[in-house]
Amino acid sequence: MTRPPAPAAALGQPSAPRLAVLALGTFAIGTDGFVIAGVLPGIARDTHATLGAAGLLVNAFALVYAIAAPLLTAASARVERRTILIAGMLVLAASNAAAGLAPGYGWLMGARVAAAIGAAMYSPIALATAVQLSPASRRGRAVSLVLAGMTVSLVLGVPLGSLLGALGSWRWTFGLVAGLAAASGLGVAVLLPCVPAGPASSLASRLALLRRPAVVANLGATFVWITGAFTAYTYIAPILAGATSWRGPTTSALLLLYGAAAFAGNALGGRAADRWGARRSIVVALTSLVASLAAVGYATHIGPPDGVPVVIVGLIAWAAAGWSLTPAQSHRLVAMTPAAGPEVLSLNTSAVYFGIAAGAALGGQVLTRLGPALLGPAAAGLELLALLVVVSVRSRTPGAPAGPASRPRAQMPAGPPVLRRP
Repeated sequence: MTRPPAPAAALGQPSAPRLAVLALGTFAIGTDGFVIAGVLPGIARDTHATLGAAGLLVNAFALVYAIAAPLLTAASARVERRTILIAGMLVLAASNAAAGLAPGYGWLMGARVAAAIGAAMYSPIALATAVQLSPASRRGRAVSLVLAGMTVSLVLGVPLGSLLGALGSWRWTFGLVAGLAAASGLGVAVLLPCVPAGPASSLASRLALLRRPAVVANLGATFVWITGAFTAYTYIAPILAGATSWRGPTTSALLLLYGAAAFAGNALGGRAADRWGARRSIVVALTSLVASLAAVGYATHIGPPDGVPVVIVGLIAWAAAGWSLTPAQSHRLVAMTPAAGPEVLSLNTSAVYFGIAAGAALGGQVLTRLGPALLGPAAAGLELLALLVVVSVRSRTPGAPAGPASRPRAQMPAGPPVLRRP
């Protein structure tokens, strides 16, 4: 028999292992989403596909993830959260195992679509669960801890997966992700309490969020800044080569530096949102992102040796500013829609992955037609547009009082009770 709901005070003290196991899932998803770009040549060779066709595996994952996230969140409205999290990780593990055993390109494409579905099941619910388990004053940090798995994937998962692909086969890379996802699913089953779903609602009522101008504007800002970021990041190797003339292991070292700065930025973004408010944190981060991407473009234009210190500083600022945005934006969106946290986060996840697909496509066009030196300025222009959108949107939710109490953290609900496991 299920025990009575835990007292409200207990909700504000999520244990570190609970947040860590949620972060392990986002680590698996981040590794799965980012590492494939590094093993595309091997995939193309072994599946007898062109490099362009292999690149469609990246776009397919991003687009399916973007479309599936809000639909799956609506379809699972009545399901207890821990069950959804476990199911998402099991789908991710099975699909990556299938990708590692894929006999050809068609099978591999199907496995990537299934992996995107598993990831879309997991991510919005993991973020919403972190919010439910935390007091209002620490929710930005809780979200950033879960998202830290994504940034750690840049530091550890992507280099390790690429190394496995180089030393053995890209199939080993997918095996690594399958193992990470299985470990996360097991950890959720063992460590997480029962977290009941919120009140059920129809898909139409959930999509009614899109009739709120402030929500639409903020989702649009997410799409634009992610498009800008991935216009440059997708082709970061030619950017760095143009600025430094370095290739191979040295470029890998710069990517590790990017990952470390991204990890720090993610943590700082959550703390800044808790302390100064999400809107102010987002404005500062976007301003820094505009400047850093412009600096990276300038470094690529002037080339070595003068471009080397400029691109290193720009790379660090780019990673820190860009990855500080997601926890602050998640914080702000949930504050705007306190009764629909998972729903608005799933829409934000869709905006992120549509932006990844759009950024990769736009960056390819810029690189082909204009060269790597203009990738940074093109990305900076999109970040400036996102900044203008954010600045134009009112920071207060309707009916909220003026002053410090109107900051997003003060409007976030305590969340439904968390039940102990049977």
